[in-house]
Amino acid sequence: MNVLSQHLPNIEHFYLFSIAAILGGLIGLERQFSKPETQHEFVGVRTFVFITILGSLSAMISSMYLSWFIAVGFIGMIVLVVSSCVVEARSGGTGVTTEVTELLAFLIGAITWWGHIRLAIALAVGVTMLLSMKTELHRATRMMSIEDIRAILKFAVISFIVLPILPANPVDPWGLFNPHEVWVMVVLISGVSFMGYLLLKFVHLRGGVEWTGAIGGLISSTATTWSFSGRSKASSSVSMLPHLALGILLACSVMFPRLLVLVAAVGPSLVKPLAVPFVLMAAAGAASSYYWWRRYEVKGEKKEDTLGFRNPVEIAPALTFGAIYAVIRIISTLADRYFGNRGLLVTSILSGMADVDAIALSVAKMVTANTPEALNVYVGAKCIIIAAVMNSMTKAAIVWIFASRRLRRPVVSGLLAISIVGLMVFFII
Repeated sequence: MNVLSQHLPNIEHFYLFSIAAILGGLIGLERQFSKPETQHEFVGVRTFVFITILGSLSAMISSMYLSWFIAVGFIGMIVLVVSSCVVEARSGGTGVTTEVTELLAFLIGAITWWGHIRLAIALAVGVTMLLSMKTELHRATRMMSIEDIRAILKFAVISFIVLPILPANPVDPWGLFNPHEVWVMVVLISGVSFMGYLLLKFVHLRGGVEWTGAIGGLISSTATTWSFSGRSKASSSVSMLPHLALGILLACSVMFPRLLVLVAAVGPSLVKPLAVPFVLMAAAGAASSYYWWRRYEVKGEKKEDTLGFRNPVEIAPALTFGAIYAVIRIISTLADRYFGNRGLLVTSILSGMADVDAIALSVAKMVTANTPEALNVYVGAKCIIIAAVMNSMTKAAIVWIFASRRLRRPVVSGLLAISIVGLMVFFII
């Protein structure tokens, strides 16, 4: 019971009822325009205004006079909704969306009276948006496969089941291995990769290979480089090679804003020293892409213009990344503890050749550590930069060895430009 509501002046009563009516009208407006003309008078603006006011009035009576009245009012709404469903089923109708929305409207009106106005507004707006996006949601679900559904469930498992039950403190005597910290990184990297995959799946743009490369950089620029390099030798179309080259360069350029977002989520203090270097390195990649685009006069194609990526949310790769991150974290901590900055730089060089995300997140965690051993922010920035440089040079080697000969010159020159800019910044910091 909201004790304060018993002593509100009448003007406050009218204010709460007005908010409830407006929210009901918002939901009813969407329902009225989503129904055929023959059903307008049945569930429209007026009906939902009455329902939210009824919810507020029931909550008021429950708060001031009869505590059980809100339950009676809600049961009455349920009876009304069930009766409506029976009538609609007899007339050939199958949907119950409007009926469920009516129950939600009643509860929104009730919590409005109890003073949860912001929550009521958020719920009303959210419900209205979901109702209005029926066509888009149906189209998106038709585009999804059973593998996508499983990927969503797997991401939910690693995020909301596994993560909360892991110990939040180091489990070894030396304080090197924290399971919860490692799994947070697994969730973070899986989430970013999953978002990139969804963009690639649902956003269809002209010039698909280039966009596939750019969005593929959100999943894994190394995987994109491997995929496009192999495709360059397998493709029988010579005109496809410039598209593949630009796709790799864009993927390697997108890696830097992606890294900056990941680092910002773990070590915000690293954003300032890394922002300019990463912008310059990404600009070098973008400039190389533009140069070769102008040289080859590449245009988007209607056919054979997208390359697929497997859904990145898999348990085995997540465990692999977690193991890599844990090992790098332990090695980085020991190298910093016993050999100082030089040892950590060597670890960054070696780690960057395999996976730049793991070393970047590990260094970011060391910078934000609330201990006397916390890493200096500029030393951490240099470690991440040199890891990114080594990662770019490794991808250049992949292209040089495994890609078609025509792909080597534009891609390797672009990756070398990125690496040179990174090395210049590394020695300036």
